[in-house]
Amino acid sequence: MSERERFLLLMAGYLEGDLAAEDREQLRLLLEKDEKLGQEFLKEVEMHEELRIVGRQPVEEGVSKPSEFTHKVLAAKRTARTSGRSSTGSSTRSSARGDAQVSGRKSMSRRGSAGGTGGKELMICLGVVGILVVVVLALYIQRNSEKATASRNERERNAAKEANIERGIEEYRKAEQVGLNYILGKVNDPPDLKALNSDKVYNVILTRRFKDLKKRKDDFVQVTSNTNQIHEVGKGASLPGKDEIQLSMGVIEGKEVVFAEKRFSITDKDDKVNQGGEITVIVYAVPAGGAP
Repeated sequence: MSERERFLLLMAGYLEGDLAAEDREQLRLLLEKDEKLGQEFLKEVEMHEELRIVGRQPVEEGVSKPSEFTHKVLAAKRTARTSGRSSTGSSTRSSARGDAQVSGRKSMSRRGSAGGTGGKELMICLGVVGILVVVVLALYIQRNSEKATASRNERERNAAKEANIERGIEEYRKAEQVGLNYILGKVNDPPDLKALNSDKVYNVILTRRFKDLKKRKDDFVQVTSNTNQIHEVGKGASLPGKDEIQLSMGVIEGKEVVFAEKRFSITDKDDKVNQGGEITVIVYAVPAGGAP
């Protein structure tokens, strides 16, 4: 193996960081012996030091650091360069420094200009991002608010529905206690229904059906708690009933009401006159969100 081949092999091992102490000593002797090899080695060391891949010597903690040999080699080269430049002439260095300073100022100026442009673009991007964040946040809040409102409205409607069912059945049972015997023909005198009136009740209607033997036709008579005439009645959606009590929503005189009705038939076959009838109770509906 020639001296140069040996040098290249040792230098590669050094740069890879796995050169033994004995081999480093051989490399040192070669560099002291041949100045050209030393210069070539120094160039390689500088390049690898800048890229941080120069050979390292191990440390106890497992962290590597530049070897003492590398520091000595680079220091020797810097000393040699300083000595050589001082002997070759200061005019060339001054000119080079002047050119470097001018070039440096131009480079800094270009970087400053580029940095200023980049800063503006960054500010614009941040502004756009900020606007998008605000818009998304506003949409999120609005959507959550709409969901909360819809959920609240649904709960209020369900609560109003249950309240209307309960109100209709409650007021109907009061009317049935007062008027059922009259409907079935067990008493002839109509009951006084005015006691059933309240701020909840619009009207109570007892419809007694019978057969007029003289006229030989079916007929009926009604008794009401409120003598006001019902001009327009509009029935709407049905509600769940109970004990054959039929419930439905409706509108009378522009007001929302609940109809609670039940039909009665005569089961006595010997009764040729009475045909039963209906008890109808109309109460004011509980609106969604509260009672009237």
